[in-house]
Amino acid sequence: MPEPQDLVPPRKRPTQARARRTVDLILEAAAQILAHEGEEALTTNRIADRAGFSIGTLYQYFPNRESVLDALIERERDSSDRRIRAALAEIKPSGIAETVRQIVRILINSFARHGRVRKRFAISITRLAVTRGHPTKLDLIAGAIVEAWRNAGLRAEHGLNEDEAFVLTRAVLGTLRAAVLEDSPRLKTQGFENAVVRLILGFLGSQAHPERDKAQRGPE
Repeated sequence: MPEPQDLVPPRKRPTQARARRTVDLILEAAAQILAHEGEEALTTNRIADRAGFSIGTLYQYFPNRESVLDALIERERDSSDRRIRAALAEIKPSGIAETVRQIVRILINSFARHGRVRKRFAISITRLAVTRGHPTKLDLIAGAIVEAWRNAGLRAEHGLNEDEAFVLTRAVLGTLRAAVLEDSPRLKTQGFENAVVRLILGFLGSQAHPERDKAQRGPE
């Protein structure tokens, strides 16, 4: 992941309802431009025009295009975080295989079920987040994968240490991020879901039997 770029703070923190409404309209205008016209059309003048404000009003809250982008990325991530957490809370207790599958399906569906316009926005906002070094909504699922392992009733000593958790979650997130950014049709297939689940379970399975794996490798 690239190093985070310096964040450009808003000029004004909206505290009153009217100010918050103004900021919301500016961010929604930026989202609509991304979805319908693409990143190249996202300028402060275009955002202000779409939101129905003067450029001076926009600059009261955002000093430049980059600060709008940072706020939009944060808004989308927070919204996704709430939806994903709500979906994860509905997961039925099960074995590790079914739990992992439910988690993978939630994340894939958060992208795959978008309509054409919404999908274009999801791709653009993910690409911008990666470019600017922000966490994306893909990253929100990382802890859930590890938590599923811990909640599946397996012995504590077979849990993941920090290095193993890092490798596993980055492998999964890298695969999903590539599928999103490439707009791959595989994202909607059962085969893709199965492959991601196998990747996770294969890794977790190897951690569950370290002594067996060592015996199979033979003396070093």
